[in-house]
Amino acid sequence: RVFILNTCTAEEKGYTDFHNRLQTFILWFIESGNLIDISDPKWRIFLIYERYIDNRRRTCHSVVGCATVYQFFSYPSGIKPRISQVLILPPFQKLGLCSWLLKNIYAFYSMQPNTSEITGEEYVTFSVTIALWLFLKYSIEAHDILL
Repeated sequence: RVFILNTCTAEEKGYTDFHNRLQTFILWFIESGNLIDISDPKWRIFLIYERYIDNRRRTCHSVVGCATVYQFFSYPSGIKPRISQVLILPPFQKLGLCSWLLKNIYAFYSMQPNTSEITGEEYVTFSVTIALWLFLKYSIEAHDILL
């Protein structure tokens, strides 16, 4: 199976309409999920989709899940991304894709020099898991991980 991660903002052509349809699933599957105003340029969306070949040998794509991240301002000129909503659709759960998504979000923002810290809304279990993974993989000290 081939899973692909894409990230974009509302400035990308056609993505606002796509996300408005996709975020309906957030209301169905996340108990405290809310619709977001994707036209706000501070929102960044991370989308996982699966690429596969159908019976007629055509390349197809299926939406797997997404995460929304709001990029708050951090004094003096940085950003403080907050992971807001994470959704993996039921047929794709229990494949490790949620942790893969979160690791990639951390990697994306860790490479940006203006990121001051990465936070999240009510995701304690995953934040501890990701912190442990970062520590084991990169020997990052616990006080250097800002969750």
